[in-house]
Amino acid sequence: MNAQERRIMTITCFGHFMSHFNMLVFPAVVLPLTKLLNMEMAAVLGLSFWGYLLFGITTLPWGMATDRFGPMRLLLLFYIGAGLCGFCAAFWVDSPTGLMLSLAGIGLFSGIYHPAGLGWISKDIRRVSIAMGYNGMFGNLGMAAAPLLTGLLTWLWGLSAAFIALGIFNLSGALVLFFFPKSQN
Repeated sequence: MNAQERRIMTITCFGHFMSHFNMLVFPAVVLPLTKLLNMEMAAVLGLSFWGYLLFGITTLPWGMATDRFGPMRLLLLFYIGAGLCGFCAAFWVDSPTGLMLSLAGIGLFSGIYHPAGLGWISKDIRRVSIAMGYNGMFGNLGMAAAPLLTGLLTWLWGLSAAFIALGIFNLSGALVLFFFPKSQN
């Protein structure tokens, strides 16, 4: 890979990590949330419905937006949107409605990654298959790391700390975009 392809891979691999990390934070906090909210587990699980639905069904419109505005702009929106929604979840962790809206926002913005990141790889990387393999590993790493890190943060500092960390991790993605110069919009 040349230098530009390595930059693209750094940006997209972090994005894939965060996309799956975002979606697996919630399952790690279901049990503590049942206690905090004094709700049945089924009701707590229901709070995540809109987030998971939006993660999936928004990929087509996000793909259309990526084709129009470019992957960099959409990935920036992903990081900032999911980051701010993570902070909202920390603020509203004791409000079922506020938490549901925050999780819906996390799902909505996390849905940006796949059409933006994978599309960018397929357009600008010469060895697409190996690039997709590396990218897939980072998505899987996000799935594995989310419950572990979220559980640890919840145990050490509480539920709000886990969502604050989620916000910080996502906003750090915006920094990745700025620290790795690019030629693509």
